[in-house]
Amino acid sequence: MLTPVSFKITLTAQDKNRAFDWVNLNLEFNGVTDAKLLDDNSLKAVDMQEGLNISFTSEGIELGFGAQEYLASPLRLRAETLKYEESPFSL
Repeated sequence: MLTPVSFKITLTAQDKNRAFDWVNLNLEFNGVTDAKLLDDNSLKAVDMQEGLNISFTSEGIELGFGAQEYLASPLRLRAETLKYEESPFSL
C-alpha cells in the first residue's frame, strides 16, 4: 500500500512469447474505491486455478485473483486508474 487509496502490486510471470523468460510486472492502482485484501497466511490458501483477471468496467478497473467474477474473488481491488510497468526479473 502506497497510500490508503493507492496500491502497488508486483507480479512475477513467465512470458510465453519470449520463450518463457521471467519478467516482473508492476501494477500501480490509484483512486482505490473497493478492496478485499488478505494477510500472508490467507494468501497461501487462494486457489489460483482461475488465475488473475483485470477488467475495465463502468465501476472502474477491477483486479481479481482466484475467481472469474470480481465480487467472488477472495483477493480483489477496484480503482480509477492503473499504471503498468514491465521490469527485468528479480526476486
